Amino acid sequence: MPNQRRQRRSSTSHPRFLRETKQSNTKSAAVTPRPFGRGFHRGGGTWNQMKMNTQTQHITPAQAKLYLSKPHPRQRPLMKSRVVHFARLIKTGQFHYTHQGIAIDTDGNLIDGQHRLHAIIETGTPATIQVSTGVSNHAWHAIDIGAKRRIGDISGIPGRESEVYRLALNLTCHITNPTAEEIIEVSNSQFGEAVKILLQHCGTARKILSSAPMKAMAAAWFCETGDMYSLSQYRALVNVNLEDMSHQIKVFQQQLLTGRIHSSNRIDLLCRAYLIFDNSRKNEKKLMIHNISDFTPKIRDMIRRYMHSTMVSNRACMI
Repeated sequence: MPNQRRQRRSSTSHPRFLRETKQSNTKSAAVTPRPFGRGFHRGGGTWNQMKMNTQTQHITPAQAKLYLSKPHPRQRPLMKSRVVHFARLIKTGQFHYTHQGIAIDTDGNLIDGQHRLHAIIETGTPATIQVSTGVSNHAWHAIDIGAKRRIGDISGIPGRESEVYRLALNLTCHITNPTAEEIIEVSNSQFGEAVKILLQHCGTARKILSSAPMKAMAAAWFCETGDMYSLSQYRALVNVNLEDMSHQIKVFQQQLLTGRIHSSNRIDLLCRAYLIFDNSRKNEKKLMIHNISDFTPKIRDMIRRYMHSTMVSNRACMI
């Protein structure tokens, strides 16, 4: 009798064995991943992978209009600045063929690439782009949600340096969203070399004093005169070294302390920087800007003289 009881307890029908087995099955089911994500959809109670087809197409303006005729119902609003950016790349030959392009979902809706297509129509110039059709409807939730690659990530140029080149391109060529190639082009120019020397001469960062307009004019005057006056005055101003400051720099600092100079007014700051880094004005005790339009053409011409005339001047400035 005792042996029979031991056999019953050791069988698989024992309550403790059943309880442990049930818990084990529950845990294994909880950690089993489900193949849901890009390229998958649920249909008929099972998970099936979509068949997506990607081809290289030379898209004409007429084809671009055809793709744009059926946008996704939740397509984001068109950003004119992005269209202008892509149009400028197409016009200047900087539009590169990559894996990114046009995406059409299984319902025939355009879910990615509207800005490129509008740029093709605006320029009237065909472009070679990857076109993916049969894209899963769930891909809509995964497109353009990652971090945007910054200029510094592509060019390797630090932000404190590239911001000067951005300002120079905006001022001389009216480019608000420059490419990495354009930034590198300016970096390799005489103006770019002057900016690098300036930052080596004084790498201290200080609000307004080390802003892009201040660095741009200090570097431009260094190119113009070839002496160290603008660089030394920039360092004295940023480091608040009163003994080395000229009368003009001291007047500028006083205007800054009294609130007459604001960082938001970049053109006014640029004009004042043009005056204070001018060696011929170092002994003047007044710093007044009556009309910024009297100075902006001079500043534009000065910076443009020391920027390369290959890509930046001949192509980008024609847009």
